[in-house]
Amino acid sequence: MRRVVNLLSNPREHARTVLNDSLLRNTFFLLLSMGVNAGLGFFFWIIVTHYYSAATVGLASTMIASLGLLTQFSLLGLNIGVVRYIRDFPRSSLLTVAFVGSALAALVTASIFLVILPSVSPTLMLLRENTLVIALFIVTVVLMTWFVLMSGVFNSLLANQWILLQNIIFSVGKLILPALLVGFGAWGMFGSWVISGSVATLVCISILVVKFDYRPTWRADLAVAKAVFPYSVGNYLEGFIGSLPILLLPLIVTNTLGTETTAYFSIAMTIAGMVFFVPQAAAQTMFAEGANDPEKLLKLFYKTRKMVFLLVTVIVLAVLVLAKPVLSVFGEEYAFGAAQFLQLLALSSFIVAYNGMFAMVMRLQNRVKSLLVISSLFAASVLLTVYSIDVLTLKGVALSWIAGHLLVAVIYTVLFWGTPFALSKSNMPIAADSAVSEPNPALPLSAPSKKPRNSKKPSQSKLASKIASRKSKASPKTKTKSKRKLAK
Repeated sequence: MRRVVNLLSNPREHARTVLNDSLLRNTFFLLLSMGVNAGLGFFFWIIVTHYYSAATVGLASTMIASLGLLTQFSLLGLNIGVVRYIRDFPRSSLLTVAFVGSALAALVTASIFLVILPSVSPTLMLLRENTLVIALFIVTVVLMTWFVLMSGVFNSLLANQWILLQNIIFSVGKLILPALLVGFGAWGMFGSWVISGSVATLVCISILVVKFDYRPTWRADLAVAKAVFPYSVGNYLEGFIGSLPILLLPLIVTNTLGTETTAYFSIAMTIAGMVFFVPQAAAQTMFAEGANDPEKLLKLFYKTRKMVFLLVTVIVLAVLVLAKPVLSVFGEEYAFGAAQFLQLLALSSFIVAYNGMFAMVMRLQNRVKSLLVISSLFAASVLLTVYSIDVLTLKGVALSWIAGHLLVAVIYTVLFWGTPFALSKSNMPIAADSAVSEPNPALPLSAPSKKPRNSKKPSQSKLASKIASRKSKASPKTKTKSKRKLAK
């Protein structure tokens, strides 16, 4: 309570403190970027539904969803690999590997998608209308993959203010272009999305060149690629496995409880996702800060834990109180059917935050195989628990979600036994199961102090004291000789 009073009494000083602290500043910019995306993105859908017919919006939405799926496949976890290896390799070499690798993956992914398009989604055959359309679509997939990659790039450089600028350009463009391109139908709506994202991507590349001395080239360093790609792909698979419950639960709910309950599930999970993003943003910033300066990881962990649980406590209390009023905006039936589900999901954010911070520590230690096992256990526990419930309800789904995260929390507690509050212990587990051979050894949570190479040489202060002692021990004869010399 005292902190809240101090904050309200002197907001300028606290704002200056946030901007001067790298962890707080970059977390703040990530959260602000999420707010811009969510807020202006909501107005984008209002505008397109006003200017375009329902059929056109449906077709363009399918195109946008397909584009998003292709970009996620093409990213290959390089947004995580860039952050982890920003300190180990030259900046331009690392970024070139990320850009070239994701571009090649996007080229292959988009080409395969266009080949199987007739059997997968005949409605989108307009993407194969002619050679020019095919070429533009492939280029679009590359640019939008880079758009997503930029978040990891700027996070690795501890410059998340440029992520905010990127999202502002993207969101504002989506508000202006739909009205100008309304004559092109579905292509106009899809084009407003693509043009805005492509412009934001090109602006970000220009910022990298001007502000961070990035030298674009198509020649990727194979040594860097061999180190970065296995680590990135491993984390990509871990993230995909961990997201399986979110991807599959809507299908399970639809098949078991019907489409109406799925609507309640989707709205509540969307709101809960905004709550989950708060600890996720803080953990991502801690990951970037720790990758840039591993010796500060212990301090960063404590600071992140304190910040996250303070923010999550405030947000969870707000959700518990305002769940029904917020859901009633979508309809009274949503407030009745999804309020308890949303409140349980909000309470799980404490466990989500706990697990997220330790997951980032394990990523810094290159313990990718362990993370894969933990994510698999989480996904399996949630899905099996849901299937084991005789009479499934949304409350049962929420409790299954909480049980899965509790299992993961227990695993992290066992792995880091004795270290959650003493992370600087020298005997803590190191990356024995690293997925890639590192140019540098795996990072401990607090790097042990090492003597410099020139430690055998006495310091300047020691040299000065020795010289002074020699002068004081000089014989009287040498003193009289020096006096005679001075007299002459």
